[in-house]
Amino acid sequence: MIQRSLKILVLLALFTVAVSADEAVVVHDALADAARDGDLATVKKLINDGLDVNAAVNQYGATALSFAADKGHTDIVRFLLEKGADVTVKDSFYNSEPITWAVFGGHAEIVGLMVESGAAAFPVGSMAVATENYEVALAVVATGKLTADELTKMLVAAEGAEATQVVEALKKAGAQPPPPALNLSPEALEKFTGVFHVAQFGMDFTITVGDGVLLMKNPNAPEPTTYEPTAPTEFRRQGGGMELKFELDGEKVTGFKAFQDGADEPFSFVRVEKGAGAEAPEVAEAPASETSPEAETAPEPAKAMAKIPVGAAGENWPSFRGPNAAGTAKGSPPVEWNGEEGKNILWKTPIPGRAHASPIVWGDRVFIATAVAKDGEEEFPGNVGGDVDTVEIKTPYSWEMYALNKKTGKVEWHEVAAEGMPRASHHITATQANSTPVTDGKHLVAVLGSEGLFAWDLNGKLLWKNDLGVVSVGWFYDSSYEWGYSASPIIHEDMVILQVDRHKEPFIAGYSLANGKEVWRTARENLPSYSSPSLLTANGKTELITNGSYRIRGYDPKTGKELWELGPTSELVVGTPVVGHGMAYVTGGYPPVRPIYAIRPGGQGDISTGEEASSNDHIAWSTTRGGTYEPTPLLYGDYLYMTNGAGVVTSYNAKTGEQMYRKRIAGRGGVAFTSSAVAADGRIYWLSDDGDGFVAELGEELELLAENPLGEPVMASPAISGDILLIRSLENVFAVGKSD
Repeated sequence: MIQRSLKILVLLALFTVAVSADEAVVVHDALADAARDGDLATVKKLINDGLDVNAAVNQYGATALSFAADKGHTDIVRFLLEKGADVTVKDSFYNSEPITWAVFGGHAEIVGLMVESGAAAFPVGSMAVATENYEVALAVVATGKLTADELTKMLVAAEGAEATQVVEALKKAGAQPPPPALNLSPEALEKFTGVFHVAQFGMDFTITVGDGVLLMKNPNAPEPTTYEPTAPTEFRRQGGGMELKFELDGEKVTGFKAFQDGADEPFSFVRVEKGAGAEAPEVAEAPASETSPEAETAPEPAKAMAKIPVGAAGENWPSFRGPNAAGTAKGSPPVEWNGEEGKNILWKTPIPGRAHASPIVWGDRVFIATAVAKDGEEEFPGNVGGDVDTVEIKTPYSWEMYALNKKTGKVEWHEVAAEGMPRASHHITATQANSTPVTDGKHLVAVLGSEGLFAWDLNGKLLWKNDLGVVSVGWFYDSSYEWGYSASPIIHEDMVILQVDRHKEPFIAGYSLANGKEVWRTARENLPSYSSPSLLTANGKTELITNGSYRIRGYDPKTGKELWELGPTSELVVGTPVVGHGMAYVTGGYPPVRPIYAIRPGGQGDISTGEEASSNDHIAWSTTRGGTYEPTPLLYGDYLYMTNGAGVVTSYNAKTGEQMYRKRIAGRGGVAFTSSAVAADGRIYWLSDDGDGFVAELGEELELLAENPLGEPVMASPAISGDILLIRSLENVFAVGKSD
């Protein structure tokens, strides 16, 4: 069975360009629903009644053929093809044909049907081998549509993947081995080394020399890819799938073209820095951010960071990432710990069920939300990259709140908020309780997905609840994929504010803290997102700041009136805005742009900078690349820290946007990071998905102080209360403190 985690990764990481639709598309929802649900009768009726078989079924212009192919509905695919469905139509975001989704779904028979109907055989066969879907690869070979050159290229890939059956089938079909690699000296290879920028991705790749080969390092991949010479300036990837053709100005290499098997156009790489052979940097330095004019004359960074940044939390950590989601505290947690051996572990308390909601703290209590599956959860898959799959709900749940003693970890009270079958599903790595609670010291408020909004006093007495309806949140491309609601509530004066960017009728609303009744609601033009709102107070006025897929927006928190908006931004956003220096910092790490904005308050209307500028009266600085996807940024002192999912940290001067450094936390080892960093006492704390804690000293460079095993997966962001670091793992809450 295909590794579904490659679905999005192949589309976005393996040189597929993502492009947002420029024009509004009329979406035929009934056809979309019928195609994805396998309702052949409805599909037939709609088409036979005159609906165009190639009508759009999502905002990106995808057709019913893509949805049916993705879900494996062979009968619908066959009918659509008979009615003239276009197998070459491409959506405007992933730039993918319907057959792509059949390959990712592992539907060999559908792939065969589409190739017979005119879909290009070779790109599909190459993709099938790359994703280890050998049944699909065999189906492509069996169509007899591969040319002699394509058979050879596919043979190289199949041999590299040790796909014996595919190799045998290709040889029977006439595949011939490629000519042997060229033997070039280390001196001849040296001129191809360096750092090369590809504008389509906004990324830098580093090329170094191996043993008679070139090694190309993607900054988001754990290991480099090997390319062997086939001509004096041409190289092919070991295992096939990609060819590089270098361009020279005299004897100087200026760049290269990368030709991916089956791609319509090559990708252009331009040299931005000469390498130094095997001594080339592990992670390519990104070109300087686009900054405001004052960045050009910014002073040198201070040699020491401030120990206590503005807005840092004390003993209380009342919400996601603490006050204003900044993630900073005034305490001093330990640098070292070991969850398996008990080093500096003050206590460890098991929490039933599974949740990614972070701990919050008020006084001597730690509050934890969880969701408990009656018949137990399926095995946790760990980080699965770009997998889009939804959990099939088979059992009732109970949604619960726990209060733990901060000093001992003892459960002081435990209340069940709701029970029953979930009204919406979640991603295979998510849970039914992803949102972090919030407290003002009197009220404890939690949103438990589609089960509603709940408020208790700090002794566990239920004060009120509010049914929000079904909160289905998921893949923007296909609403049948549900990933689980994860935005966290915030409290402003006498209101709870909640951002609900669901598939249908998204909104932001304020609820009475006293009784839970809705005070105001503002509709949002938005795709599903996972960000929580933040509050920015300056000059005696407070603005409500929200991240979003189409636009970043500011509201009046008392009335919900929209004040300003700006773009462009990512199609999918997760990170919460953070506040400091009188500005809000908002980021996105998904195509079509990966922006960072430093936003000043007081804007009205559209405050976007436009294509030619990176700053204006309300944008102190910005860049359209460099933003991160899941982890929320960390604002500490004068510096903004961005961590991507591969653990690459980029530090910016928060006031000017000047980039300080870019470095990988955990070396080249394929370490994934979902949770957001926190900081205290001049140190940053990261937790990887594997549960390893990384601690670094702040300064002009990132200096790693310790790597600490916990022994359990972690996807929730940690909390800091005084000198204690609180970590929510998959099964337990750990209190990390100095145990003298």
